[in-house]
Amino acid sequence: MRHYKVPIGDILWVAIGWGAFTLSDGLKGRFPRRSIQACGAATRRLARAKSIRADRWRVHLLVTEGRLWEQLGDQQRSLQTNDEVILSYESSNDSYIRQQVAWAKVNKSVDLAALGRVNEAIELERTLTLTLPSDPPFLPIRVRTLMNLAVDLSSLGRHEEEKSLYDRVQALLSANADPSLDDTLAWASINKGIQLVDQHDYEAGVELFDVVIRRWWTSVSVDTPMSLHEALAAAGRNRCRALTFLKRYDEVIRDADRIVDRYLRTHNQRIDDEVAWAALLKAHAQEKLGRVADARATCDLLVTRYEKSQRTQSALAEANSRRLASFSNKA
Repeated sequence: MRHYKVPIGDILWVAIGWGAFTLSDGLKGRFPRRSIQACGAATRRLARAKSIRADRWRVHLLVTEGRLWEQLGDQQRSLQTNDEVILSYESSNDSYIRQQVAWAKVNKSVDLAALGRVNEAIELERTLTLTLPSDPPFLPIRVRTLMNLAVDLSSLGRHEEEKSLYDRVQALLSANADPSLDDTLAWASINKGIQLVDQHDYEAGVELFDVVIRRWWTSVSVDTPMSLHEALAAAGRNRCRALTFLKRYDEVIRDADRIVDRYLRTHNQRIDDEVAWAALLKAHAQEKLGRVADARATCDLLVTRYEKSQRTQSALAEANSRRLASFSNKA
C-alpha cells in the first residue's frame, strides 16, 4: 500500500494553524484580546505560505478574529477583518474556503446592521440568499443569513416580510437531522410567535411557542447546547407573555414556575434575562388572582437572585414589592 506523505512545508503551516486555533479557542471566552493576538500572529505567518492547507487555516483564523472583535463590541474592526477575508479569498474554488468567505459575509452583514447601515446589511443578505450554493455544508450559512435578514427587516418595521423568512427557515430545516441547527429552527418559531403576539394574534403566538416546547423541553440532556436552552427559556417566557394578554393567569403561573424551576440557578446571561421576565409575569398574574402575598414573595425572590445581573427586572420587582406591601398595609 502506498503512503501519501504531507510535504514538510505543509506540516509546518498546519502546525502553525492548529496551534493558533487551539490557543485562541482556549482564550476566547475569558481573554478575547489575547485570542485575537494569537490569531493575528498566525495569520501573518500563514500569509507567506503557498499551500491550500495554509490558506484554509488563515481564512478560518481571520473569520474567528472578526467574530472576536464583534464580541468585544468593535464592529469597525470586525468589519475590516471580514472585508479582508472577502477580498483575499472570494475567488477561491476550495469548498472549505468558500464556506468561510460566506461566513465572513454573514458576519459583515451583522457588523453593518450594528453600525446603523441596515439597508446595506439587507442588500448583502439578499445577495447571499441568491448566490449561496445549495450544498449541505452551506445550509447553516443560508439559514443564518435568512434569520439575520428577518431581524433587519423587523428593525425597519417590515414584519410581514420578516415572518415569511421564518417560514422559509422552517421549511429548510423541517427535515434536517443536524442537532446543531435545532436552536435556529426553534428561534424561527419563537421570533414569528413574538411578531404575532405584537400584532395581537395571541393564540397563534402561543401555538408557535408550544411547537418549540413540545419538541425539545422533555428531550434535553447533558449534551444539549446552551443555545437551545436559551431558546426554550425564551419560548416559555414569551408564552407567559401571550397568556397574560389572554388573562389566563393560572397558566402564566404554571409556565413561569416551569421555567424558574429549571433555570433559576443557571448562570447564563440570556437565560437569566428570560427567567427574570417570567418571574415578573408570574408576580403580575398572582396579583391579578388576588394572591398579593405570593406576588410579593415572587418579587422578593427575583430581587434576591438577580439584583446584580438583571437590574431592569430587579428594579421593577423591588418597586412592585414595595407597592404590594403598602397595599397590604392599607388593607
